[in-house]
Amino acid sequence: MTKAKTRNWLLTLAFSIMLLLGMTIAVHAEEYSTDNFNLGDAVRFQQGDIVRLVNIDHVVMYVPHTLGGGKLDWGEEQWGGNGPVSVDSDGNLRIHDAREGATVILSLPKGADCWTITKRNDGGSYICEISYLHIHEDGTAFSPWPYHNNPPDSSGNYFLPGDVKISEETGQWIITNGNTYDLCLNGHTASDTSSDIQLNNNGTLNLYDCGTNGMITSNGSGRGVEIIDGTFNMYGGVISGFDNSGIDILGGTFNMYGGAISNNSAEDGGGVRMTASGTFNMYDGTISNNRAANGGGICLRSGTINMSGGTISNNSAAYGGGIFNTFDSFNMSGGKIMGNSASEAGGGIFSFEDSPIYLTGSPQITGNTVDKKANNIHLENPPYGVAEILITGVLSTPKGTSGPQIGVTADSPKPYVFTSGLKNKLPSGKTASDFFFSDDPTYAVGETDDREAKLAMPLTITAIDQTYTYNGKTQGPGDAAYDVAAKIAEVVKVSGLKSGDELASLIVDGQGQKVGTYPLTPSNVVVKNNGNDVTFNYAITYVPGKLTITKPKPEPAPPQPKINKAAAKIALDAGMKAYSSGSKVTASWGAVKGASSYVIYTNYCDQKKCKKIKTVSGKTTSFDITKLNGKKFNPKKNLKFYVVAYKTVKGKKVKLAKSIMAHAPGSKNSKRTNVIGVKVKKASFTLKKGETAKIKAKLVLQKKGKKPLKHCAKFRYASSNKKVAKVSKKGKITAVGKGKCTVYVYAVSGVSKKIKVTVK
Repeated sequence: MTKAKTRNWLLTLAFSIMLLLGMTIAVHAEEYSTDNFNLGDAVRFQQGDIVRLVNIDHVVMYVPHTLGGGKLDWGEEQWGGNGPVSVDSDGNLRIHDAREGATVILSLPKGADCWTITKRNDGGSYICEISYLHIHEDGTAFSPWPYHNNPPDSSGNYFLPGDVKISEETGQWIITNGNTYDLCLNGHTASDTSSDIQLNNNGTLNLYDCGTNGMITSNGSGRGVEIIDGTFNMYGGVISGFDNSGIDILGGTFNMYGGAISNNSAEDGGGVRMTASGTFNMYDGTISNNRAANGGGICLRSGTINMSGGTISNNSAAYGGGIFNTFDSFNMSGGKIMGNSASEAGGGIFSFEDSPIYLTGSPQITGNTVDKKANNIHLENPPYGVAEILITGVLSTPKGTSGPQIGVTADSPKPYVFTSGLKNKLPSGKTASDFFFSDDPTYAVGETDDREAKLAMPLTITAIDQTYTYNGKTQGPGDAAYDVAAKIAEVVKVSGLKSGDELASLIVDGQGQKVGTYPLTPSNVVVKNNGNDVTFNYAITYVPGKLTITKPKPEPAPPQPKINKAAAKIALDAGMKAYSSGSKVTASWGAVKGASSYVIYTNYCDQKKCKKIKTVSGKTTSFDITKLNGKKFNPKKNLKFYVVAYKTVKGKKVKLAKSIMAHAPGSKNSKRTNVIGVKVKKASFTLKKGETAKIKAKLVLQKKGKKPLKHCAKFRYASSNKKVAKVSKKGKITAVGKGKCTVYVYAVSGVSKKIKVTVK
């Protein structure tokens, strides 16, 4: 249970208990906190007092119902406030109407965090007036909506304890004359707002929602919020269901920090309409699933939109599914316009005539369509005017995305330069095509000589891979210019060249000064048609090739003798033994043919990894371990070790084998002793192919009365030739093929016993 839920439950329980004892409770907002609240003076009603409860919408009454057999069942019903309430001899409040004996318990409404109860006497009965407060995380206290339907008539902070209706008949909500209202929908609905909430003369509305799906909605007509001259700050809630725009901005400012504007419709601007002046700052929130002829999400005919966050998605229109922009300022530095659609033009944004779009930062305008085809920003070309994208700051890629995130569609003719100010606004190493893409796959994004973005026919120039053999000099084409068709065909592949056009010249750069791989980079392509330069008609993509510089093939090296690593391991393990005495452990191992060195790894048994402590020559097969981790070996502890055998081949160490792990108790271990040998019941077996035999073995201990270490299996097994016989982890020998081999039985200390196996 959360802290808030626990607090509310305890408050309700305390209030219910005191009420049943015949007390009034005063909890005042100025004395309230989550850690401490003052219940004030407990006043007990006297038996026979007549009490009336005023403005109580949340009174729960438990009424006894008689079941078959005379049993009682308690059902829950709402009490509407009819009938007086008195205090009985037990201190319970009783309703005096047709349902005698019902006990009244008061509970907080949804979103209420504390209450105030006032007891007074009007000359007849006591009157209990109860009000609720709703506390936001920042400590702001909200009072309940004062009237069931009519809006409040004075500035303040209000929350909805239940659904309300606002209409012209019950009182249109006009916020004016510098008044400021804070409204928390608290998960409830303010509906039937056919005549809108109106802001003028510097009125301010701050909208919140601490519940789920709190909504300002309509019966299918009117507009949601009309801003004439004032400020609307939207932090939460949903504005939905209006057929004359969710938000109508005629002046003033709309700041959207959260919440949603959805499922509205209009001729212009289903979600938001801007037809006179004013400013819309979108920092967060969503504008979605709205419909209009022009601008399903937003219609901008006059005013300014600054979008730095939030999402405009799944809106639809004939023109401008997301935004319809005409003649005024749309500035976008962040946020998403995606998943919108239009039936005519501008699935994401329809930019009409001379209506620029100002971009900076990391905007995302993608996934918008017309007739299920990509159509993100639709720019109108002459003869209507020049609608272009003005770059006002450095562009960056939205977090969590890859590839270009701004789609562009332009009317003919093509090619078409659609940006202004892009130069010096691209990060180092980036081009226009890293941020913009063409909605029409028959065109691509390229750059002009002054680095503005254009839509043009795609042309791909790919350098052909080349290979040279190093001869002591620089190899490769260098910074080579080609202007003959035959030579050009030898160094590059061309894709996308239109009929009648031809590559007149290009440069390929790439030299290798030593053996290695280098990029072959084409550049400076010139395309001509009948002697006329038509390069501007293309968006050219250069694809590097690969220049490989090789050295002459060396004389083949003489074959090296093969290393039998399996035999090396058998030989290494055959002499393994860990034996403790005094303040040392002697580590021994078997000699491996051809070994030039052995590396010893060891540590205490209670440590995970062994550490390298010594490298000895290939002629050495034992070593006394007297120190560990820079200190003298502790004979009260147990030690483990293993050995790795190496052979030096052409100056490099080649690993031959790694031994099994051997363990030894310290000489001062009072319970454990060294394993010094292994005895077997039968030291040889003669088997036929497929036959099996079981090894029976015993340990030979140094001291009787003590036990061996149990840091691994009691016995471990290995076969010198698995093609003759194999042995399982439990010591079961299986004859595989004709021949002779040796099976080894290893103990925890590494000591072993040989068993000869003959398969006939």
